[in-house]
Amino acid sequence: MSKKQLSVLNANLHQAEIIKTRLEQQMDNLDVTDIHYDKKISDLQRRLDTQYDKIDEVEEAIAVSRR
Repeated sequence: MSKKQLSVLNANLHQAEIIKTRLEQQMDNLDVTDIHYDKKISDLQRRLDTQYDKIDEVEEAIAVSRR
């Protein structure tokens, strides 16, 4: 794998981690008294799970490229 491809993977990993952090912050700041709290937390959790999947995929691609 070229240095450029590895650089792209690292950038993708960084972006996914930033998104994950923002989603976590949004979850922490939800108002539990909001009538739509359950729907909002469920949506944010789904999106957070997706970010963890993306992070795993990119980390695996980076590990494979270093072998």
